[in-house]
Amino acid sequence: MLALPSVESWTLVKREIFVLPVSVTENINLSTEVMHFGASYQGVEHEWKYWLEQFENLLRKMYWVSATVHLEIEMSGIHSFVFETGSAAHVPNQSDINIRCEWLKEVG
Repeated sequence: MLALPSVESWTLVKREIFVLPVSVTENINLSTEVMHFGASYQGVEHEWKYWLEQFENLLRKMYWVSATVHLEIEMSGIHSFVFETGSAAHVPNQSDINIRCEWLKEVG
């Protein structure tokens, strides 16, 4: 994640959206980590395909067990994208990535 482009670039997935755990920034070896991230984009629904592509490219380079992205769009509700792999964990450049989308639209 430290190698991601910074906020000055035109890319949609930037390193500043991630909160890196102390073990990553201080090079401590722990068996598992939770990486939190968040951002607000204006009109992201028009660029969502590209955002997902960039996020999947990041996941392809990492070891991970699961990843969840919550997208909230005013006009169409909340979408949760769950990324999983067919094995116990994703191995960089070797494992498949499966994505499942759950949609919740509030009626009010």
